[in-house]
Amino acid sequence: MIRAASALVLGLSLLGLMSTWVAATHRGRVGYAGLKGAPDGTEGVLSLFEVSRLWPPDRYEVRRGALSFVVHGDPRALSVGEEWTIGGVFQQGELIESWRAAAPGRRGKKLLGLLGLSVSAIIGLASLQITSDGLRIRG
Repeated sequence: MIRAASALVLGLSLLGLMSTWVAATHRGRVGYAGLKGAPDGTEGVLSLFEVSRLWPPDRYEVRRGALSFVVHGDPRALSVGEEWTIGGVFQQGELIESWRAAAPGRRGKKLLGLLGLSVSAIIGLASLQITSDGLRIRG
């Protein structure tokens, strides 16, 4: 019984840690948040950011979670909702675009990743058996 309780506590702790990390990343607290106050002249790459607002003729906003950046560049080829990777130099808290690359088909890749994670979890759980002595690996 103690082994099962220990495994349960360990599993819940791991799940809590992963959930905390995912939430922090989604809200922009981990990763690109440090670029928000970057000094002028700092080179940066905003990978897989979604276009959230267009301000023709020379500006647009990209967002990832709660984190957003204003980018100086030509927004005519962009549409709200598209994902792009953008590189450039920061000036006065805004990114001056040097280059950008489209990132099409990312939703399919995200769904495929979630499917793989789900299948792995099901296989992992199916390979364990709860006995009176605790958890036992089947097989």
